[in-house]
Amino acid sequence: MWNRSLSVMGVLLVALMGAVRAQNATLQINEAALRAGQVSFNASGFQYNSVVSLLPGLQARTAGTNFSSTNSTAVVPVNRVSLTLNRTGVDYTTVMLSATEQNLFSTIIGLFSTGAFSLRYAINNLNNYAWVLGDYQTILHLRITGINLGVSVNPTSALLNLAVPAILTPNTTPSDILLHVNSFDHFRNGYTSSALGQISMLHTVPMQFSLATASTKFTFSNGATGVSDPNGLTSALQYMVTAPQGGTTISLGTTKQKFYSVATVPVGNKTSLTPQIKIGAAALKQHFINKGVYSTTFDLQVQDKDTTPSVSKTTTNNLTVQVADMGELKLSNAAVDLAFTSADHYRNGVSSTLAEHITVSKTTPYQVSVRANSANFTFGPNVIPVSSLQIGPATGETGVNTIAELSTQSQVLISSNVPQVDKKYGIRYAIPSIKTAALINKAKGKYTAVITYTLTAL
Repeated sequence: MWNRSLSVMGVLLVALMGAVRAQNATLQINEAALRAGQVSFNASGFQYNSVVSLLPGLQARTAGTNFSSTNSTAVVPVNRVSLTLNRTGVDYTTVMLSATEQNLFSTIIGLFSTGAFSLRYAINNLNNYAWVLGDYQTILHLRITGINLGVSVNPTSALLNLAVPAILTPNTTPSDILLHVNSFDHFRNGYTSSALGQISMLHTVPMQFSLATASTKFTFSNGATGVSDPNGLTSALQYMVTAPQGGTTISLGTTKQKFYSVATVPVGNKTSLTPQIKIGAAALKQHFINKGVYSTTFDLQVQDKDTTPSVSKTTTNNLTVQVADMGELKLSNAAVDLAFTSADHYRNGVSSTLAEHITVSKTTPYQVSVRANSANFTFGPNVIPVSSLQIGPATGETGVNTIAELSTQSQVLISSNVPQVDKKYGIRYAIPSIKTAALINKAKGKYTAVITYTLTAL
């Protein structure tokens, strides 16, 4: 009779235990979790059964020190995950998962009564690890400790999954690029952009960055009146990453070109690039010397570094080069002397030629005019008319007119239908023989006048 009772109890216990199904847990390390920096999962359905026990306890261990995976080679230690036993809203000991058994609870006497409990898995520091695309698994084993009669836990094992999806998402939205060319030093030394704004990505996959423009030429607008499209080429611009190091400098074009690769997912799953654009001095003069707005669009693509991308992101932004309306006029000599020291000077006239005397830089067609500030050269009360002075081109110089008689009215000396940077002109100053009569019978001395040159747009 006793044996039969034991047999019946055993059958009832097995039936009761078999009905318990604990929840397999999956920690979803998705974009929301990575941005929050934490993830957790509460697995319910565990059952503790207690009859008589002394020094009872519950221990947990994992099948190994690392998660296993069939689709990723990344190593994820199990101790990245914490485990907390919860019963009726009360948390017991929190431990980090380990292949070594750890106590989830223990008491002197069996005070942990029969009932259901749950296990909460959590990772509270996602940003301290590099989470790589893949599915990872381990098995959690539970074991009762102490001197027990009829004490059990069910189930004794449960599956824990980590699911890391393919993530490739901008942390910051790539912005339009506006390059201000507003100094002639850019044309002399080259243009280097200031900060363009970081390109920042949240990702769980290795990735590569590529860029392509919509056209080979910029669209030109807001130029000077009558100036034709200069057909500025996008290939004149060089695009590069200054930080981190290791990128490739590319000349922009319509063919998609890779300029940076990230072979390994970094800790924190965040990569930030600092891009820069350069335009060489020769390229600026060739393609962007005209004042105006040069515009196009570019596609920035980020994709999985694999040959066949499983995920990619493309943004389209504006790229604009804005060349200011600038002008610069320089004279090599602040004073010009015409000395009459012999009779031949009065018979033949006197001249002085200054090579590269006038230097002009202008981002529009231009003209240089000249005038005297007063009607006469003066020496004390003595005067010589400024109309005695002739200003014209040095021998072989082109693009320079001859001003036969200087006056207080502006006269066009130089005219150019195209912009120039550091265009130099040789100038000849002369009082020709036909004008020397104005100097006869004048008091000996140094006669001076101020001559003003003015640069204006055509």
